[in-house]
Amino acid sequence: MASSATARSRRRPPTTTVTALFQTPISIAAGSSHACALYASGEAACWGRNLYGQLGDGSQINRAIPVVAPVTGIRQIAPGGYSTGEGSGGQTCALLTGGSVYCWGSNNFGQLGNAAMSTTVSTAAVQVAGISTGVEISMGRYHVCVRDAVGKVFCWGRNSVGEVGDDTQTDRSVPTAVTLPRPAVHVVAGGFHTCALARRQQRLLLGPQLERPARRRQPDHPPHARAVHVVPAVGPANCMDLQPKRR
Repeated sequence: MASSATARSRRRPPTTTVTALFQTPISIAAGSSHACALYASGEAACWGRNLYGQLGDGSQINRAIPVVAPVTGIRQIAPGGYSTGEGSGGQTCALLTGGSVYCWGSNNFGQLGNAAMSTTVSTAAVQVAGISTGVEISMGRYHVCVRDAVGKVFCWGRNSVGEVGDDTQTDRSVPTAVTLPRPAVHVVAGGFHTCALARRQQRLLLGPQLERPARRRQPDHPPHARAVHVVPAVGPANCMDLQPKRR
């Protein structure tokens, strides 16, 4: 019994207490190499890797203790980023209580949503174009999605496998509307896909092959996806998901 307990203990990842949080957080979110805490005051603090300015403190210096985020009045904060065979990057976006969105960090796929794509990072917050009534935000590896007050979903950033959901594989540097059959009540961006929960149960699938479920994969180049397809619901959530491409 003792050896079994010891083995289980060895499998547990190490934990660390985050110090220097100047308020008690109401939520915490993590990207690939940094994390952010949101406070009830509408302020936020981030820590971790900062090579791409993803902490928003005006520098590119990694931080072992939290630093204050560059905007206030935050409703939700969404850190993201990636480290793959193609390279690495990191960005953070904040949805403000008024409905606008600000982002900072990497912008090589248009993740900052400011109508530009550049390898030059932004260590300061820039406003995302065209978003003024957002109520929810979610960050994938390279793309960002926002749901607005009437259930419309807008995404931007990398779109090489259709994760932006606009029936193309073209990267988008500004928020791009996703056509859904009904208003969304929840949206979540994954690594290379996006899921939305609509008012009536349906599953939305990105990809041409619908007769079998997608295999869970995490490659640098996942299978390509095409248009959004609607199929009968099999669970509580609507989902835009990647399906393997026919060979």
